[in-house]
Amino acid sequence: MLDVHEDLRRSDTLAVAFTGVMDGLGGIPFEFHRSISQSPWAGLFVRDTEKIWYQYDQSSIDALVRAVNRGASEAGATRVVCLGNSMGGFSAILFGRFLRADAVIAFAPQTCIEPTLTDAIGDFRWRQWQETIRSYPQGDLAACDPGPARNVASRLRAGGQLTQIIESALS
Repeated sequence: MLDVHEDLRRSDTLAVAFTGVMDGLGGIPFEFHRSISQSPWAGLFVRDTEKIWYQYDQSSIDALVRAVNRGASEAGATRVVCLGNSMGGFSAILFGRFLRADAVIAFAPQTCIEPTLTDAIGDFRWRQWQETIRSYPQGDLAACDPGPARNVASRLRAGGQLTQIIESALS
């Protein structure tokens, strides 16, 4: 089941945050809640309570897309940004495509979750969760074309932002 929490306010940007398999960084059930709630952005927070990598049927996917579009409309948002960490990064990419998001921020996403693929690369970390996934109607992201998101590091360097990001990460 998809659990959705809204923190809507008037904003030109709606941040849609997807929670990872461990149900939140720092014990907060909705990841990025603190960061977004302290920002000027409207927020919509999504948690996959079944921990099945958002592999829901199309009607559930469509319902979430409608909820995001409704939230953007209520907030007056003209931009939608999807973000997530780990399993949430997977879903940020997945829903970023469904929503035609203006930006996707995916921290350490598992782009490959289907067992035959993870087995082939020797990645068994997700086995306990994979065993609960009945089917993969949304597929894997391993073969997805990232579109304009290619060469992010080069673009950040050209914009003078890469050093600041690395310094922040290392401090």
